[in-house]
Amino acid sequence: MARRAKKADVTSSKSSISSEELRRVVNQFMSETAEASEHNGAAGSIVKNALDRHGMDRKAFRFILGLAKMETTKRQATLRGVIELADKMGYFDDVDMFDDIISTMANIVDGKRPAEDETPKKAKAPLTLATVN
Repeated sequence: MARRAKKADVTSSKSSISSEELRRVVNQFMSETAEASEHNGAAGSIVKNALDRHGMDRKAFRFILGLAKMETTKRQATLRGVIELADKMGYFDDVDMFDDIISTMANIVDGKRPAEDETPKKAKAPLTLATVN
């Protein structure tokens, strides 16, 4: 294993890096930073277009992106926690006759329950996403 160069002494201004190597490192950093910025811009554009086209709530979509990055058990625990805490905060009590959140949740739950004559379905493989900031 190669040894790392010692950290510079605070009283010394000498470094072991050559000017060519320093320029290479700086240029590589600048290039990677610019590329990352382009990717972040493209990812942001994809999200904005999807939100505009499908009328989704921005915070809800960002929350889903965060869930997509989690392992299955962590994601399930987070979803359970959000529903439980929202109920304890009384957020489901605010439902009026024009709001369909309860029926939407019931339809989701009913769709996940296996019928009595059905064998349980295998869970879908979780989506794999690249990091989106």
